[in-house]
Amino acid sequence: EINYKREELELDAKENKKRRTPKAIKWLGGIAAALAIIILVNNMPGIPLLVTAKTVSAASDSRKLPRPKGGIDSAEYEEWRAQLSARQTGVESARLPIAEFSELISEEVLYGTDGENRVWSPINAYIALAMTAELTGGETRADVLGVLGINSIEVLRKNISAVWEEIYENNGKEISVLANSLWLDKDVKYVKETMDAISHHYYASVFKGDLGSERTNKDISNGRSQACRGYRPG
Repeated sequence: EINYKREELELDAKENKKRRTPKAIKWLGGIAAALAIIILVNNMPGIPLLVTAKTVSAASDSRKLPRPKGGIDSAEYEEWRAQLSARQTGVESARLPIAEFSELISEEVLYGTDGENRVWSPINAYIALAMTAELTGGETRADVLGVLGINSIEVLRKNISAVWEEIYENNGKEISVLANSLWLDKDVKYVKETMDAISHHYYASVFKGDLGSERTNKDISNGRSQACRGYRPG
């Protein structure tokens, strides 16, 4: 998840398609490591999950169609095949940028652990920084997109949706979800359309609370597991 505590966020500045630069790589490497709080979802059966913070925009339900049980000549099968093809195109488009991002940032995250084990998820970190691009504009957005290896916010949205849906599974036997969320401080101003874009394209819920308080810290902890939509404590 990403936490923001600022007087105001610039949310609807004009897009700048500036490509990555060595300078951007240098300073955004550190930012990526700081923003990427790795989410290791640990759903414990029987433990109810409760988030009391205000929900600004709830994560979209999965738009991934299940494979039809009918024949290949059915309309449902054609729709499923068309969506599958579009998703595979998005995943292929994202493959190289995510691999390069992982190589770039992994050293920053894992270096100097003094022998301690450290685990991180490059894909979750990539999505977290992608959401940051939605909250910026102009040169800053261009720099973030440069580190992500993408020169268009529209392409980034399609790629993230495709990757999320490719990994997603909830068939009654297994659950696989990339769980991300955005947390805003209670005094931060925001544009609702931007928050809705994050919940739709990035499948991430947006919450608002008193960052740093015990109550909100507990909400953030619970929100990690609650982000696994469809999960029901057994």
